Amino acid sequence: MKKILFGLFAFGLIINSAILFGDDLPPLQREIFSARNKVMPALVHIQPVVTDFRTGKMIKQSVVGSGVIFHPDGYVVTNYHVAGKAERIICTLGDKEQVKAELIGGDPST
Repeated sequence: MKKILFGLFAFGLIINSAILFGDDLPPLQREIFSARNKVMPALVHIQPVVTDFRTGKMIKQSVVGSGVIFHPDGYVVTNYHVAGKAERIICTLGDKEQVKAELIGGDPST
């Protein structure tokens, strides 16, 4: 857990250094920021909703995930453990818009 937190902290420092240093970034960091800016619009935050059979209520699953939009029609790919058993799926886009999603298919064995 500490390694993950340190990695996220270090990543945050790298990302935020662009704000502090502007155009004075080394070439590699400029390339990283350029790549990040190109892929960010395709990333989505996924919140699957499942039925808690103990209470019979719909609750948001405590584990959330991410996915990538890979088709102009809005198809997203993610891991099966994120959305495979969901009854409803809510995706949050990069501009914070929330949209309902539908599971088209899954592969639990891989």
